[in-house]
Amino acid sequence: MRLIFLAPLALLSACATMIEGTSDNITVTTTPAGATCTIDREGQRVGAVAATPASIRINKSRQDLSVKCGKEGYMSSTIVVEAGFTGTTFANILLGGVVGVVVDAA
Repeated sequence: MRLIFLAPLALLSACATMIEGTSDNITVTTTPAGATCTIDREGQRVGAVAATPASIRINKSRQDLSVKCGKEGYMSSTIVVEAGFTGTTFANILLGGVVGVVVDAA
């Protein structure tokens, strides 16, 4: 049986830092529950969950995340969570122009 998991992650890079901050709480849920998960970005471990469901705080980045979960008796499963923009980034383009976007991206 393959381990299926959902990772509703709000991992969006270059957002309006002043409004949304530099990190997000990530919730990892698996079916069945009780899986161990690791969260990597560009080959570096940025977090781990001992048993799902669980939440963890992760710094925002423009790089994608790789979430791998496994549980004894089930096949491991890995998903890639792609980074993206939030709506406030587009508002920042309109209000802050290039300077606002550059600051947020940095």
